[in-house]
Order: sequence, then structure tokens, then C-alpha cells
Amino acid sequence: MNDEATPHYQDIIDQMRFGMKFCMEEFGVLSNTQWTIDPFGHSAAHALLMSQLGFKQIVVNRIHYQDYKERLNSGRLQFIYRPFNNKLGKKILYHVIPYHYGQGQCEFCAEEFKPNKESSLIASSAEKMINNIMRIRKGYTNQDIIMHLMGDDFTYT
Repeated sequence: MNDEATPHYQDIIDQMRFGMKFCMEEFGVLSNTQWTIDPFGHSAAHALLMSQLGFKQIVVNRIHYQDYKERLNSGRLQFIYRPFNNKLGKKILYHVIPYHYGQGQCEFCAEEFKPNKESSLIASSAEKMINNIMRIRKGYTNQDIIMHLMGDDFTYT
């Protein structure tokens, strides 16, 4: 992830190329998904550059609150974006996480949760998870798969 809101386009390209090279050399993998988990702003130029660098989708957790509210209520938290309505045919899939990246289900990763606890705690935690998934599902129409994050900053320390 790079700073999306204010950098010069050459800095974005250089940083992404450096990261892509690192992932290829270290892991033998070149991802086509960008994970911008905590950006403070977006630009159409960023989306255009990502699509031209070969990314097919971007996962984000922050968008303008009015846009978020409208998309949540209309089931459009996942959408196809054509930056600048460009004629190059470049498009990119945006997936907006319906909550802060750490406000998913954490009962199963909490320090005090132990697998040998009583079964009522496990059932209660599972029920909370199901209810949470059903609540956020309304933000995505025509979806059979929902991304559900677990944990938060410093959860596993």
C-alpha cells in the first residue's frame, strides 16, 4: 500500500514496483489484489495506476462516509470502477470492508478465549459471528461469499 491521496504518480509507481519485486523474489508470487487496509484518501489517478500495473481488485476499508452510507444501503460496497471513465478499457474491482478492519469478530482470538472453555461460550461466540455476518451482508448484493476479518491492531501480541 502506498499513500494514495497526495504523492506524485512516479512515486506510486516506484513504490509499487519495489513491493511487487520483493514479493516475487521472496515468495514467488505476484498478486493481482491490492490491500489498502488503512488509507487516508483515494484518488482516481491511484485506481488508474493500479489497473495499469496489473491489479484486478482493490480492498479498502475507508471511503467518504456519505459514499459509504449510500453504498451500504444500496448493497454496492463492491463495485467495478473505471477511473476517469477511461477509454483504455481499464477497470478495477473495489471491495469496501463494511467496518473498520478490526471490528470483525474477535471472540475467537481474544486472550481470554480458550478452546476448553464451556460450550455455551463457544455457541454464544459463534452466534455473534453469524449475526455480524448477516448484518454486513446487506452491503453486498449478489454475493455468495463475504470477506470477514478477525483481529485488530495488536490483537495477537
